[in-house]
Amino acid sequence: MRTRFAIFIIGLLILAAAAPGVGAAKSYRAERFDVDIVVQDDGALLVTETVVFRFSGDPFTYVYRDLPTSYTDSITIVSAGMDGQTLPPGEDAGQVEIDGGDTINVRWHFAPTSDTAHTFVLVYRALGVIRMNPEADVLAWQALPDDYEYTIASSTVTVSYPKAIQRVAVPRVTVGEASVETGDGQVRFVAQNLEPDSHLIVELGFAPGSLVTQPPQWQAVEIESNRLAQPLALASGALTLLGVGAIIAYVRRYRRPSASPVEADMRPTAPPGSLPPALGGAIGHAGGFAPGWDQALATLFDLSGRGVVQIEESPEKKWHRRHDFVFRLQSMPSDLRPFEQTALDLVFSTGADRQTSVKLSALQSWISSRLKAFKETLKQDAVNRGWFDPGREQIRRGLFIASGLLFGVLLAFACLVVTAANPIWAFMLPLIALGLVDLALLIAGSVVSPLSETGAAERRQWEAFGKYLRRITEDKEPVNLAGAFQTLLPWATAFGLLKDWVDFFQKKGDLTVPAWFAPLAVTADGSEIAIFAAMTHSASSAGASAGGAGGGAAGGGGSGAG
Repeated sequence: MRTRFAIFIIGLLILAAAAPGVGAAKSYRAERFDVDIVVQDDGALLVTETVVFRFSGDPFTYVYRDLPTSYTDSITIVSAGMDGQTLPPGEDAGQVEIDGGDTINVRWHFAPTSDTAHTFVLVYRALGVIRMNPEADVLAWQALPDDYEYTIASSTVTVSYPKAIQRVAVPRVTVGEASVETGDGQVRFVAQNLEPDSHLIVELGFAPGSLVTQPPQWQAVEIESNRLAQPLALASGALTLLGVGAIIAYVRRYRRPSASPVEADMRPTAPPGSLPPALGGAIGHAGGFAPGWDQALATLFDLSGRGVVQIEESPEKKWHRRHDFVFRLQSMPSDLRPFEQTALDLVFSTGADRQTSVKLSALQSWISSRLKAFKETLKQDAVNRGWFDPGREQIRRGLFIASGLLFGVLLAFACLVVTAANPIWAFMLPLIALGLVDLALLIAGSVVSPLSETGAAERRQWEAFGKYLRRITEDKEPVNLAGAFQTLLPWATAFGLLKDWVDFFQKKGDLTVPAWFAPLAVTADGSEIAIFAAMTHSASSAGASAGGAGGGAAGGGGSGAG
């Protein structure tokens, strides 16, 4: 066996070695990357980049250059050529593809080539590069791309300017290393043996006003933004303090007094009233009155305990599902509460027809679409009990509406600032301030409870009971009630604790299967307990889906080949 395996591996290696192109290295390097910058009479720069690439290994079919337009007013491509020939626009071999935007993308296309060198030339005109400073007109240029994966043997950056223009500072390399040679109307920077992603930024200073008589547009916007920054920051701070302060003062008027010492120490170990589980779980929910699938399932379990519904293990097995379960309608009492009727409709009604049995796997497909009716019916029951204060609901709704409207205004103005040709970023400061006010409105709407005094009192009781049930599942409270698992199962479900409740009692060995659950078989090893646990886990999860480096210089960019 080992000999056959070794022969098989050796055969694979031989085939891999014989396969064409496998293991062939594909690499390229720049023998030189030269940049010639000529300062025009109008202050624009005419830039010529000349790159000689040496290709090795597998064929290459394109070379690209990305030119960012930051720290310029604009860049216009004059021409692109290869091996002394200017290429026409297009996407075929012997053509050049140019896409404009914030970054200009240039791609030379050529026939597959390898083990040879080719020269690529790009000529472009850059406006608004020379910035006006009080002490000098400054030309700062990033000669090499930001991002490239090849080595560069040599790079010469030549800056030519009118001889009548006087330099007022020594030319310098602000990023990278290069030797500097100065001449009459010309400065040369020479760098050698550059590793991938090595940067080279050069800077020259000329007599103020000698090259440009006004700052470029981007610098003018920057100056204006800096001028406005301080007053806008002060105004934005004041707006934030006043707006948030006013909202806090407004909300304090509707803050309820703290719970009394008796209520704070309240630790009910049994349901503190005669409410059905769904209402108790909804009113005692930590996030406010928010009914959902947990309360609907609690209602079904409660109805099962009253003989209305029975849940059975289905004999049908599928490869992708070990267990399925059937909800079976046993009776239809005439004294059902409206939300109990809606819970049954959620499971058993299909349009005008009512089924008497539904598989849990099928039920999962329509819970989301039918749950809204149950929520509304349960909410109406709470309204009928006087748990909601219409005035407080109106205030809460008004805060949310105000937050939504303010957010829309913010979004519109933010789009105007961001999409402007020359955005003044200081205008974002008041928008940030208004954003904080909007957030305060949203929080205020959440803080103002819509509950009446009666509803708030009910909530405190039932919330305390829900905490007691959670502490049981965390093994932090003793279980003092006989038959607690079955008795409190609907309540634990209503508080969103079904899985934890079942897991805790199963682990303790105190889980007893309710009479309303019918497994296929009852065995001596108690396998029906695991089947019941599987049903509760499946039922609980059924409603899950219903729950809801430029250095401040122009130039840079990217370059490469493939």
